[in-house]
Amino acid sequence: MPAHLHDGAQCAKVGQVCGGAACAVHACLNGGRLLSCEKTPSGRFLCFHAEYYLGGDVLTDAQAAQAKGPAPAAAATAASPAPTPGNVTLPAGASPAAASPPAPPDPIGDAIVAFSRRTGDGVFPNISRQEVAATLLQRMRYRAPSQRSANTCGAAAFAYVYLDDHPAEYATFVTELYEHGTAKLGELEIKTSATFREQPVGARETAADWLALGGIRDSTNWIFSYEYNSNIEWLRGGTTVGEVVKWLNGAGYKDVQDWPVQGEATLRLANQYYDQGYKVILKVDGADMLGDSKAARSLSLRGDHFVVLTSRIDHNSDGIFCTVFTWGSLTRRIPQVEPPAPPGRMPTNTFIDKWYRMIVGKP
Repeated sequence: MPAHLHDGAQCAKVGQVCGGAACAVHACLNGGRLLSCEKTPSGRFLCFHAEYYLGGDVLTDAQAAQAKGPAPAAAATAASPAPTPGNVTLPAGASPAAASPPAPPDPIGDAIVAFSRRTGDGVFPNISRQEVAATLLQRMRYRAPSQRSANTCGAAAFAYVYLDDHPAEYATFVTELYEHGTAKLGELEIKTSATFREQPVGARETAADWLALGGIRDSTNWIFSYEYNSNIEWLRGGTTVGEVVKWLNGAGYKDVQDWPVQGEATLRLANQYYDQGYKVILKVDGADMLGDSKAARSLSLRGDHFVVLTSRIDHNSDGIFCTVFTWGSLTRRIPQVEPPAPPGRMPTNTFIDKWYRMIVGKP
């Protein structure tokens, strides 16, 4: 579980979200709930968060184990630590892996560290290698790709599915795409255009997600290259059901099927697939399905958003409750809760009205 180091007093917000103005000790960015804050032999503090800390002092699991160092009595004789990526520096009293307790295996973190140590900016001249490495570390800890403001929800749904099943391969995909502009997810080859490779990271995006989601989307386009700042970005970024099916098949998923929504029978079918270990992707009316109670009562006209089930669809006479992956969240609730109202259920007919297709595939 990657961590970060900081000077100053020990954090007092263990168990709470530590971020921005809420953290007076260290400007944590997107760290999520603070799990622990431990003093190291050097006197610095080692924090672990529920999500990755975004900053130059991010440590992998192995580096965090080194940062804890040996027992205090042995710290004075410890050798200098091994070099770390970017501007990460282990505490002066921390020992190298050979002298400290064995670090937990961290092959994904080690691969990202090796990537960060290479020189140059790959084939993306406007995206820095260190930015890709830092945000990829984040993504591997909290495995919820986010398109933020970019119109790549179909690519995000597919990327989440693949990342959830094949994390190491996904990390390699991102780094290879950065280096060469082409990479594979299973046997699915993603080739980016020269226009896309010249783009900077989209506003409000992270580098690793921008490369992966934009690259997947751009590779499928045959009329337009994918660009963030464009009046026709919705067309360039939009994804069809057929494209998601093609991506899943190419990435090696088995028994990929596309189902129309036919009343409550499709609800039961979705749960059967979910219980059997299939990935279940829903095409829905995003604004209505994921909006407030007013939006949920509106007339749904078209499916324009892809989400992935992260729970069974709990269905009873009072309606529907479930959680989905979407917009960087692994547990987006349907229906959305409006404080201070208690969690409720979406009427079954409303849910079905705003749900258009179901795509399933077995890892």
